[in-house]
Amino acid sequence: CHFYLHGEGYDNNDNWRDDVINAFGHTTVYSLALNAGITATGSAAFTAYGRSYYTEDAAITISGGDSEAPVGYQAGTFTGYALNRVPLVGSTFDMPANDVRVSAMWDTIDWAGSGTENDPYLIAYPSQMDLLALRVNAGADYTGKYFKLANDITYSYDGYGPTESNYTGIGTMFYDNNQAINENNPYLQPTFLGFNGTFDGNGKTISGIRMYERDYMMTMVTPAIFNVVSYPGVVKNLTVRDTRISAEAGAGGIASMVAGGSIENCISYADLYVLKVADPMVTIGLAGGIVSEAMGGRISNCTSYSTITIGDNVGSCV
Repeated sequence: CHFYLHGEGYDNNDNWRDDVINAFGHTTVYSLALNAGITATGSAAFTAYGRSYYTEDAAITISGGDSEAPVGYQAGTFTGYALNRVPLVGSTFDMPANDVRVSAMWDTIDWAGSGTENDPYLIAYPSQMDLLALRVNAGADYTGKYFKLANDITYSYDGYGPTESNYTGIGTMFYDNNQAINENNPYLQPTFLGFNGTFDGNGKTISGIRMYERDYMMTMVTPAIFNVVSYPGVVKNLTVRDTRISAEAGAGGIASMVAGGSIENCISYADLYVLKVADPMVTIGLAGGIVSEAMGGRISNCTSYSTITIGDNVGSCV
């Protein structure tokens, strides 16, 4: 059959959607996008804008893309293909009734790079940010180590409700109840497991973060991209967008607590919500478009476009 281009537009994923008319009436086709190095064979309806379009159930075979691992993945560990991030069995499939992106699957490595200033650990995927949080919060000491964003990082929040989180902040703190309380130390002092390396956002953006924390008096969690930046830690050149952080205390656009560390050249567009505490006699609060609270340290050349919404009995917002 002979196909004619009938119309152009965008679907819900902002991909081109081209309708065609053949001799038997109106037909819809779907785009096939291929990551670098991957090729496809099959009976495409047509090709436009550098992308091929197929009718539903068209048989497609894919190959290639297995010679060079992308940043953050281990060379020589190609395991197959994925359609819209869902693993494909084999290399042949029938075109579904939706647009498809084909990617190659590889085993991940921690981070590319060696962690030096000239060869920093590269973070290219949300899972690699999550790994940094996991290790710092478990006590890993990254003093003298360097991290750098290789590209923008976008977290998905599809399916997450307003009281759910898709991200765990980097760094934590706790109180040691075995501390000696005396006239020289009348209050319990927090112990910080903070980020103490250098994190260079490289002018890139982290977006899509959703964090919700309740029961601060029990959990001591003060949420932000970096919960705690401790000496001599540095976070710089980072932009945060499309981010919502809700907490009884410590919501910060970039960091919650700076304990001797530095925040430099950062921009935040985060939406921060300081939740009302159930007990009206308890005042917690604290929120900041860049940093919620600082115990020493340095904040310089940062800009906040954050919005802060507060409950009835909160402490302070900056």
